[in-house]
Amino acid sequence: MNEVRTGELRVHVEDGIGWVISDHPSRDNALSLSMMRAMPDVLAGLEADPAVRVLVVRGAGERAFSSGGDISEFKEHQDARTSEEWAREITETMLVAWTRVSKPVIGMINGICFGGGLVVALYADIRIAGDHATFCIPPARLGTGYPYSLVKLVVDRTGPAHAAELLLTGNRYTAEQARAMGLVNRVVPREELDAETRKLARTIAQNAPLTLKSLKRSITEILADPSKSDNAAVAEIVNACLRSEDFREGAAAFMEKRRPVFRGV
Repeated sequence: MNEVRTGELRVHVEDGIGWVISDHPSRDNALSLSMMRAMPDVLAGLEADPAVRVLVVRGAGERAFSSGGDISEFKEHQDARTSEEWAREITETMLVAWTRVSKPVIGMINGICFGGGLVVALYADIRIAGDHATFCIPPARLGTGYPYSLVKLVVDRTGPAHAAELLLTGNRYTAEQARAMGLVNRVVPREELDAETRKLARTIAQNAPLTLKSLKRSITEILADPSKSDNAAVAEIVNACLRSEDFREGAAAFMEKRRPVFRGV
């Protein structure tokens, strides 16, 4: 697939990896309204593409993953009614779209990762950061509210104590501090970040797509409100793996001491 640009978003598929790149360098890859509105269709396209086994989300260049929401657009949304509409647009379009991605997602944190940009990173299943990355969630310093769903996301990923520190101070944290908090899985030298991310993505992309989907769904349900979890749906996905041609291929490859070739069926 050739690279496709939708506003400040660039998307391309390479070796089973779907790359989602925020390209808004004049604002350190800040999330504009046009970017947030485009994200659901971009993700739906990658979700529907059988050639895509894993997604990687990153920022263009090496300076920033994303600096958060585009503050330059806030002036148009300052009264209470439009501020509420702004928050709803974020949560009901871009962020909800990330929850609908059944394929594994890797966050490649290549620099500044603030506010809404960090929220996007937290929707990734695995996050790998360059050692130059910095992290911050600044609403307490801006005087804005933060939706319950986003606070819960931070708590789910880091635990309540780390979440409280991140949210109540609005301080900036280094990549190693972020790793200790659980914001990222690991930290690598900035010059190795691209190669390490590609290596991780290729490893995942070689595995059985149906099994990957079932595992991700199980993790999601474990983190969900128990009253809303759908264990029956998870069980059906697991059973679909056992009925699949990929399961037979995996078993045959194991016996024949070769790498399996999975097709997602």
